Amino acid sequence: MERIIVKKFGPIQEVDIEIKRFTVFIGTQGCGKSTISKLLTICRDLYWRAVVAMKDNPKDIFRMYGIDTYFKPTTYIEYIDGELTIKYSKGKFSGEMQGCSEKEYRSIQNELFVSTAESMLHTLGFENLDDIKGNITESRILFANIKTLMYIPAERIMAGQLSSALASLVVAKVPLSNSLMEYLSFFEKAQKEFPNYKVPFLNAELQNRDNEKYIKVTSGTKSELVPLSVCSSGLQSVFPMLMVIDYCVKNNYFDAFVIEEPELNLYPTNQRELLHFVLQRYNKVNNKEDGINVILTTHSPYTLSILNVALMASIVAEDKDFTEEVNAIVPKDEQLNPNDLAIYALSDDDQLCCKNLLDEKTKLIGMNALDAVSDIIGSDFRKLQQLYLKHLKK
Repeated sequence: MERIIVKKFGPIQEVDIEIKRFTVFIGTQGCGKSTISKLLTICRDLYWRAVVAMKDNPKDIFRMYGIDTYFKPTTYIEYIDGELTIKYSKGKFSGEMQGCSEKEYRSIQNELFVSTAESMLHTLGFENLDDIKGNITESRILFANIKTLMYIPAERIMAGQLSSALASLVVAKVPLSNSLMEYLSFFEKAQKEFPNYKVPFLNAELQNRDNEKYIKVTSGTKSELVPLSVCSSGLQSVFPMLMVIDYCVKNNYFDAFVIEEPELNLYPTNQRELLHFVLQRYNKVNNKEDGINVILTTHSPYTLSILNVALMASIVAEDKDFTEEVNAIVPKDEQLNPNDLAIYALSDDDQLCCKNLLDEKTKLIGMNALDAVSDIIGSDFRKLQQLYLKHLKK
C-alpha cells in the first residue's frame, strides 16, 4: 500500500490519500493537486530516500520542484510505501523500515540507490559515472530514473520550441523547472527512437527532417507539413507527451507517471482520445508482471465522465453474457478496473477537501460527485441560471 498524509504544507491544510494504480486529483487552481504530485515524485526518488536515511539535507530537492517555501512550523508529512515510512515532523525528516534496525534501514536505502544507478548506467551504455559527465541528456535520464516516477508538467507545451536547444538552455542556466528539463531530455531521446510518430486521433504524424521537427497534418486527401514550433498548442502539447510516454514504457524507465492537466489545449473529443491512449498503455503494461501507476491532475469534470465510461465498461464486461457487446463499445484495453482507481476532489470547501469521489457500492463516480465537482468549477453559471429563470417568469 502507498499512502501519503500531509498537514499544513503550502496550500494543503490536511489530506490523507491512498495512492492506487490509477489516481486522479481534480479541483481548482491552487488547491494542492500539483503539490501532492510533486511530493509523491520526491518520495519515490531513491536518492532522496537514501539522503533521508543518512540524515543529510533532505529539503534541498524541494527547491528543484519550487515547493521549498511551503514548509511551516506545523507542517507534517508521512509517506508510507509498503514497509517503508518517511515522516517530516517538528522541522525534521526521519525514516524507518518494519523489522529493520536503523543501521539495516540505512544500508538497504543506500544499496537500493547504488544498485539502481549502476543498472541505469549500464542500460544507457556507460560503465561508471565519470563516463556520463558532460552528456546532458543521458545524465538527466540517469538521475530522473532514480525517482521511479516521471512528472510530465503542464509547461510541456514548450517542448516543441525548446527541445532542440536543450544543451544551450543548460549552458545558459535558463531558469526552467527541473521537471521540464528532464521532460525535454526524454523528448530528445524519443525523437531518435521514433523518427516518424503517428497520432491517429489527430490525423497527424511527427517527422524529423534535416534535424527539424514537422507535423504532417492530413485532411481528406490533402496533407501539409508544418513546423512543430508553429503548430497549434494542442499539437505542441500532445505529440511530445505521447512520444515520451511510449519511449519510457518501451524502455521500462519508470513505474509511475504524473500527467498534469491531460486536457491541456485539447478539444473535448481529443481529450477523450488522449485518455484512451493513456488507458491503453496502462492496461498493456499492467497485463505483465511489472505494472505502472498513473497519476492525473485535472480541472475538467469531463475527464471524470470519460473515466466513468471506462469503469462501467469494466464492471459490465465481467458478466460473460455481455463481455462481447461491451468490448465492441469500449475496447478491453480502454476499460478501467474500479479496484485500481482512486479519485479525489480537492478544494477549499471543507466538505469536498480530499473527498474520494468513487462510490463504494456502485464502484462508479456517482452523479452527485460529478455535480459537486461541476459546482466547484461552474457555480457562477448556476447562479446566473437561477436569475435567468426569474427573468423569464416576469
